[in-house]
Amino acid sequence: MYINMYRVHRDYAYDPAPVHYQPAYLGTLVSDVATWFFGNATERMKRFLKEHGEEEITSIEIGRIPLMKEIASAMNLITSGKFEESKKNRGYDDYFHLFLVINGKYRLEKNQTVNVMTGYSEKDNEERYVVSGKPKGKTINEFLKNTEEEMGENDFWQNYDGLVKNCQNWVMQNLKANNVYTQAIEDFTFQDTQELQLEVSPYVKGAMKEVTNLASGLDKFLSWISGGSWGFKRGGKVGMPSQQRKMFL
Repeated sequence: MYINMYRVHRDYAYDPAPVHYQPAYLGTLVSDVATWFFGNATERMKRFLKEHGEEEITSIEIGRIPLMKEIASAMNLITSGKFEESKKNRGYDDYFHLFLVINGKYRLEKNQTVNVMTGYSEKDNEERYVVSGKPKGKTINEFLKNTEEEMGENDFWQNYDGLVKNCQNWVMQNLKANNVYTQAIEDFTFQDTQELQLEVSPYVKGAMKEVTNLASGLDKFLSWISGGSWGFKRGGKVGMPSQQRKMFL
């Protein structure tokens, strides 16, 4: 099944929240040029889908790891303390990055770009949730294609937003599009960031978006120049109340 890794099209009106971002600057320009030149996916992702896309899906797990302290500190700094304040107000004991683990060895996730790690094994600080039921997409290509069609090409591959269209949203959309999403999965994955969205100014959101766009463009360039070997470190954001988190320990 064909996944549109190469077609280039960008829709700037992607954010469902009624927020007006600043005009596009360097980050958006770099991202658009990289997408025009390299396509939607990094070389690493293209190579993975070419080599493993037709493999049948035998298992799906949701993984989550605490957000790197450096990223959490940066988020708190650029939001003038609202990031940590929102965490305390909602009773979260940590922030997490979410991803999918396919067939016990392929880690699929989204930050500035859609990324894959092959030969992946569970980390010491990682929590897992096993997804039950058979997905609508029987192969990896079919699974991702179903999500791309449901979300739209741009939101699937690009348009990353740490407050709205983040790692948890991408994971949830994949499971919903393939008919394996349940309330138990929502309890494990979902965290409402509406409070933080409202507290962070449009100018800060615009700056965050530009930094993400810049990282996306540079990530594609590094992946291309290295044949898929290089790229930025991954890490996203999602919180979980302490009492819910303990249910899955």
